[in-house]
Amino acid sequence: MHKRWLYVCSVLFLCCTSDKSPYLPSAEQPVFSYGNSFGYCMGYCYSTLTITSGKAVLVKSSRNALPDREWSENLAAGEWAQLVKSFRWTEFQSLPDTLGCPDCADGGAEWIQAAYPTEKKRVTFEYGDDLPGFTDLLSLLRQIFTRLDAKLDEGNVVVTLN
Repeated sequence: MHKRWLYVCSVLFLCCTSDKSPYLPSAEQPVFSYGNSFGYCMGYCYSTLTITSGKAVLVKSSRNALPDREWSENLAAGEWAQLVKSFRWTEFQSLPDTLGCPDCADGGAEWIQAAYPTEKKRVTFEYGDDLPGFTDLLSLLRQIFTRLDAKLDEGNVVVTLN
């Protein structure tokens, strides 16, 4: 009986003193996603940029029968460092899921998502607007998006069939 009590107390102590919390992201690096969409649109109306510590992938898709278009490239180490530096998980979590009226009257919508192995958060806002508290992050994501999008427009396209 004494050993069992000692075991229970030890487990409780370890659980309570663990540095992992369900309210904080893991020690893993985040995966950032950024995108935009337009409701009344013909052609490629949805764009998603996914960024990991070493790579950026842009996918443009359509609600029509058009095939997805994709471009990927390695990120410069400095770009990743800037993204991570400009991101604050606790503040990002406190933002509402939707700001303003995204894509109302076909004005378009933008979104940013940060994902960790155990949790993720996505914030959607009106196309072209700023994201309060995350101006630097949004600016970096838009710069990377614009660079990859220009390469898609140059005709360097990998077509993936759904």
